[in-house]
Amino acid sequence: MVVRYTREEDWQELKRIRLAALLDAPTAFGVAHASAAAYTDTGWQDRAAGRGPARYLLAFQDGAAVGIVGHVPVNAQTLGLIAMWVAPEVRGTGIAKSLVQAVQSHAALHNYVRVTLDVAPENSRAAAFYLKQGFTFLPEWEALESHPAIQLQKMAWRHISIGVATETELAAVAGLYQTVGYGGGVSATDVTLCAKAGTRLAGAVRLCKEEGVMVLRGMHVHPDFQRQGIGSLLLTHCIPYLSQGESYCLPYDHLVQFYEQAGFRIAAVAGLPPFLAERLNGYLASGQQIVAMKRPGILGKQSTISNTAQTSAP
Repeated sequence: MVVRYTREEDWQELKRIRLAALLDAPTAFGVAHASAAAYTDTGWQDRAAGRGPARYLLAFQDGAAVGIVGHVPVNAQTLGLIAMWVAPEVRGTGIAKSLVQAVQSHAALHNYVRVTLDVAPENSRAAAFYLKQGFTFLPEWEALESHPAIQLQKMAWRHISIGVATETELAAVAGLYQTVGYGGGVSATDVTLCAKAGTRLAGAVRLCKEEGVMVLRGMHVHPDFQRQGIGSLLLTHCIPYLSQGESYCLPYDHLVQFYEQAGFRIAAVAGLPPFLAERLNGYLASGQQIVAMKRPGILGKQSTISNTAQTSAP
């Protein structure tokens, strides 16, 4: 199976599969079959060659197109995913995932912050698929152009980059912490990882070397970016640092399972370094539901870190 952009000479395959999609799912697309069938050959050639805002990719199997997706710029930061369809006989084989990933890769390469699409909420199979590809629902609705009585909900995937904060970015991290009410502050002596959506700071976490052990602190995601898997990405990028030696974190008790996925386990207070036991007791005395967790320095294969909201204690 090969996924690639269409060329002008692909216009007949593009026409065939696009019309097949419109017949198979007439209420899933903004263009009606009758309208698309009326396009001239020149019109299809222009679409295949990319002479227009929309670009199309086809998935080929044994020389025939079995899947299609398109993308079109919405604005300078947003790329719209359109025309997604896979032939019934090859559904469930990974073709749809490959098509979506091709659009996501194009967005990342060309500095788009996010990819958006529209889906009918009652189309549970499609919605579940897009959720697995990292899309989340937005509180935005619009009528389907070809069937105005049908309301579609918008979904979005954000291109997130993770890196060590620069001196300039530490100021933005301090601003994020102020926004979410975290009083732990920032320090140039810590390794602070930033999650960025384009130029916007989406989340951050601190890795603090304290008295010979590593302490994970200040894991926070900006409210605008929560429940999009960003905390999971940050935690994944922490693992190389955590694996250098004994590591600890003091999360809220409802987040134990999340941190367990990175190798942390509940730790007895008696076994904590004295400075950390004192810190934990202070949190508990203030009424916070905090637990201590420990991670050994070297672990075997890590389990997959799931998309779960998370916040560590200061």
